[in-house]
Amino acid sequence: MIKEKKVTEEELKQIKDIQEKQRDLITTLGINEYQLKYYKEEKEVIFGEIKKIEQELQKLSEQLKEKYGDVTINMETGEF
Repeated sequence: MIKEKKVTEEELKQIKDIQEKQRDLITTLGINEYQLKYYKEEKEVIFGEIKKIEQELQKLSEQLKEKYGDVTINMETGEF
């Protein structure tokens, strides 16, 4: 008669616990990757907005330079 070969219940539980931890970590990694993708996209949107603002500032700076010459403006008082 061949005796059935198998691990103990405790060993089987240990294997299952480790596999569950592994699945949890993989799931967490997936969530983090998804969030990272979202944040990268959001970062690109913000950079685009910053570029627009810099262009607006440059345009205004050129207009003021035309009107007042090459001066430095005090941002507290508006004096130059």
